[in-house]
Amino acid sequence: MTMTLGCIHGRFQPFHNGHFEYLLAASRYCDRLVIGITQFDPEIADDGSPPHRMAESDNPFSYWERLQIIRRVIERSPLAGREVEIVPFPIHQPSNIGRFVDRTSTMFTTIYDRWNVEKIRRLKEQGYRVRVLWRRRIKEIEGKQVRLAMRHDMQLFKRLVPEGGFEAVVEIIQGWPKT
Repeated sequence: MTMTLGCIHGRFQPFHNGHFEYLLAASRYCDRLVIGITQFDPEIADDGSPPHRMAESDNPFSYWERLQIIRRVIERSPLAGREVEIVPFPIHQPSNIGRFVDRTSTMFTTIYDRWNVEKIRRLKEQGYRVRVLWRRRIKEIEGKQVRLAMRHDMQLFKRLVPEGGFEAVVEIIQGWPKT
């Protein structure tokens, strides 16, 4: 039996219900799924991404912390037990994506804005097949909204993240140094 390989990617700052919808939608089309975490190294600048994506306040979680959050969500989801890998995803240096994701992968994505279209261009330029899962004008849940709730309204935050995500984030935040 041939195993199909798919990949999603994002900053996942933090992983929320909108990301979970994206993950589940892509998983329907493949046997194995790779989750690529972008901006895994805050020292690497991206000349093409919107400036707000580079702000420290919009990127509170490290690569390792995001990986832990996503793993916890997967463990408590219908994907538990499926082949899912989590890797760095250098969309800022597309020629390096092949170091982390097999070139036979289908890249699943969504379109909300110009940045999504630019990422599709970058992926196709590297020879990847790209499948757009949906095109929408408005995001039902935005990372900015989730991060704001995380800082000021934990009950709302709990509703904005999938099962397992809330507990993982709380554990991570409790381990952060007090400032």
